[in-house]
Amino acid sequence: MPSQFLALVIDTDLDFVAELIGIGRAMHLEVEHRSTRRDGLEHLGDRPVDLIVLDLDLPDMAGIDVCQRFRAASEAPILVATARSDEVDTAVAFELGADAFVVKPCEHRELAARLKTLLGRGQGGGPSPRRVWRCDQLVVDVDAHRVTIDGRPLAVTLAEFRLLKKLIDRPGKVVSRQRLADEIALSARRRGLADRCESTSVTKGASVNPEMSVTPEMSVTPGMSVTPGISRTPSPGTLDAHIKRLRSKLGEEGYGARITTVRGMGYRFKDD
Repeated sequence: MPSQFLALVIDTDLDFVAELIGIGRAMHLEVEHRSTRRDGLEHLGDRPVDLIVLDLDLPDMAGIDVCQRFRAASEAPILVATARSDEVDTAVAFELGADAFVVKPCEHRELAARLKTLLGRGQGGGPSPRRVWRCDQLVVDVDAHRVTIDGRPLAVTLAEFRLLKKLIDRPGKVVSRQRLADEIALSARRRGLADRCESTSVTKGASVNPEMSVTPEMSVTPGMSVTPGISRTPSPGTLDAHIKRLRSKLGEEGYGARITTVRGMGYRFKDD
């Protein structure tokens, strides 16, 4: 019986690829294998796929930015399969477009179940819609990590983007200072992970993707208290400074004014 689905696997682990091919035969899934980011992206340009299985450590690019590149190139579900187990990697991979995450080596049945779930997700009439939030002329494209006002891209840092997303996820409701501080901390830890990837094309002060408006934060923001290897907890002043800059970029008399302070509790985005 001819294959019903096509999966693109970008991975250098040949044993893992062979296991995927075996699973694919049982579920009418054709598996195409590539070993580098460049070859994988070229394949996507030639032939649409139903599923992408992606390792985060490729010869020509390493780190969580790999996931972002493939999400920008395709709407197909992405399964990140990696030997890493860092919870920050996992969280950021999901934010940058991954649909599922497995740590290698993984159980045969678990891997097969993930593939079935992701393939089923794509059968409901085409790719999943992009997550786009709108408030008048302010548009936040969550999948592309892009903020625009009147169609013009807004240059925001990764931490500012995360803060804005957290606020618009609960329009009209108070988001606690602690939750917002956690977003800044995760942004800083994400920057630290990217800096440790020797093959990454990202350097401090540069955009994660030339087409993106999000610029990564430095690994430690002034005013942050740091416990090496465990956590980075922003001071109250750091959070307030980030909010102030975000308001300024959104326009003090415009959308920035919708971010209101709730004393002793946190901040709120007014969407009416």
